[in-house]
Amino acid sequence: MPSRPLETLLSRHWPALVSVGVFSLFFNALMLTLPIYMLSIFSHVLTSKNADTLWLLTLVALFALLLQAVVDAVRSRLLVRVGLSVEAAIGPRVVESLVERHRDPSSSEARALGDAGELRRFVADTHLMALIDLPFVPLYLMVITWLHPMLGALAVTGVVLHLLIAAAGDVLLRRPMREASEARERSRVLTEDVMRHGDLIRSMGMVSALATRLRRAGNESLLWFQRSADRGSGLRSVVRALRIGLQIALYCVGAWLFLSDQVMVGAMVAASVMLGRVMTPIDSAIPAWRAAVKAREAVRRLDALLQDPAVEPAFERAAESPDPSRFELRRASVRAPGTGAVLLNRITLAARPGELLGIVGASGSGKSTLGRLIAGAWPPATGSLSLEGRGAAEWPAHQRASMVGYCPQEPQLLAGTIEENINRFDSADSGREPVRRVARSVGLDTSVSALPDSYTSSIGSGGMVLPAGMRQQVALARAFYGDPGLLVLDEPAAWLDHAGQQALLSSIDQARARGAAVVMITHQPALLKNASRIAVMNGGAIEMVGPADKVMAHLAGKRLVPPEVPSQGAAPAMRGLSGSTVPAAPAAVGALS
Repeated sequence: MPSRPLETLLSRHWPALVSVGVFSLFFNALMLTLPIYMLSIFSHVLTSKNADTLWLLTLVALFALLLQAVVDAVRSRLLVRVGLSVEAAIGPRVVESLVERHRDPSSSEARALGDAGELRRFVADTHLMALIDLPFVPLYLMVITWLHPMLGALAVTGVVLHLLIAAAGDVLLRRPMREASEARERSRVLTEDVMRHGDLIRSMGMVSALATRLRRAGNESLLWFQRSADRGSGLRSVVRALRIGLQIALYCVGAWLFLSDQVMVGAMVAASVMLGRVMTPIDSAIPAWRAAVKAREAVRRLDALLQDPAVEPAFERAAESPDPSRFELRRASVRAPGTGAVLLNRITLAARPGELLGIVGASGSGKSTLGRLIAGAWPPATGSLSLEGRGAAEWPAHQRASMVGYCPQEPQLLAGTIEENINRFDSADSGREPVRRVARSVGLDTSVSALPDSYTSSIGSGGMVLPAGMRQQVALARAFYGDPGLLVLDEPAAWLDHAGQQALLSSIDQARARGAAVVMITHQPALLKNASRIAVMNGGAIEMVGPADKVMAHLAGKRLVPPEVPSQGAAPAMRGLSGSTVPAAPAAVGALS
């Protein structure tokens, strides 16, 4: 039975919420202080003309008001702290789940990043307070009815009319507010794209066209906001008129009852004060209910995201191999998120200690996807991935990460210092020497030492303050950091000069000498001169795999012994590295003789 981590996290705050409910009970009881005080003044003080009674009632009322203020402050602070505690507990778990379990989160999963804040706002703002106070409305209506049934009937009629207007307003405002929010989001996304790609836009002469589109998107958002504001202001005017009309009606009925000797003047005034208190939570009911619905949806998304995996894990348990491998894929497939299209189809591949395995193929053949799969960045939809002879899912996340060094095709750096990006933001104080050592091995140390702040230089989001070559070297140093047993390098020399490439090859040789397996995805044959084996990708499948010299010769169009493997259907012909067309090999993994 899967565990419910979100339920566990939220259950810790139930005692605090129960305390808020108890404080709310006292708060709403103390809200009767003013009506009771006014009723007592009119019914006892003015009739008896006793000053001592007046001072005593006033002191008691002031003490009750002071106590009410204290109770209100305590429950407000409790809710703020509960909201902050919920966000602090859930937020990191959400990020961890998105990173660990999803390669490309869907829109609903991406929204989970803000769901912890949505819960905090619902709890800490006035929304939850309004819903807590709402059940006490019948208490005030009962008191008004106790003063006189006609006054109670008038108050109930006012509440019903108020709720009907609020519900109608919710229906009228729902679509304009949704359309305005969506239009504003489209405008924001377009603005970010324009700001991000300013150089391209200027060089291609697209400034005027995109400015027109931005203006159109902004106008659309403003138009819907205007409709929403117009309808909202109209409804607010109706509500204000209704409240004043109710007060007039209550005084009218109260005066008539006074003339009929059915109520005292104090009862009429007290009923008016309590009617105002009745309307306060009613005014907040619809916005609070809307916020509650959003909070419930946030809880549903968070619960689905934080839910433990099903009994059948994404990584199947891989059997122990008598030939030790740094990684082993068995009939592994990968599907595109959202569409479900097959990106990799039944891949079987392994790499032994000290081996350099090259991955080649045409653009779009699935090489980078295979690299992500081997590195554990993407889980297989079917099949299995094992690391060091054990199923990848059996390794704790931090141990699995320390076993693999991954450098993606596009260097992906994070906001921070160069040192933090290289040591993977490890807070443990291991000193700078391991960082400098791995930086020297990839040819980065000289460039970094020339910077004013050296390894403590801040590189900004994405490392964009660094040249492209340095960004790639930082990503490479991060992959080599900690001497992992498996290195997955995707186009590792795309931005490197000749000296950088030589340093990279030397680092790879050193890694292999200590027993690491290196998987290199590249379009540059020169980087694979020392490769043990080469696998050729085509259409999301491995077309052939074998000794590097035979595969390279085959791709160059030389007539060697063709692959002989059990056929599962012919794959289409592919373009070799030399540009010549190579006859298709069977789709299953084979070996060159």
